[in-house]
Amino acid sequence: MTLEEFAELTKDKEENKTEQSFRILYTVWHKADPTVTLDGVKKKIPLRIALKLVKKMTPELFQTDPLEPSQGAPQAEQPTS
Repeated sequence: MTLEEFAELTKDKEENKTEQSFRILYTVWHKADPTVTLDGVKKKIPLRIALKLVKKMTPELFQTDPLEPSQGAPQAEQPTS
């Protein structure tokens, strides 16, 4: 997915994030397999899986860091003095 495609898919800040996530996942998957349909993605991919995939691919959509502490990112120790 190009930055322009991503920007186009996420330009509506009021759009339901679930719908947006399915459209992003569909766009990426459809590039690899043109037989994939948006309806097929919505019916066959559980919502929790779709959201997790999109969150990993596009952290700025959910305003998260690409590497979260649960993924093994090193934690900087805070000075105590």
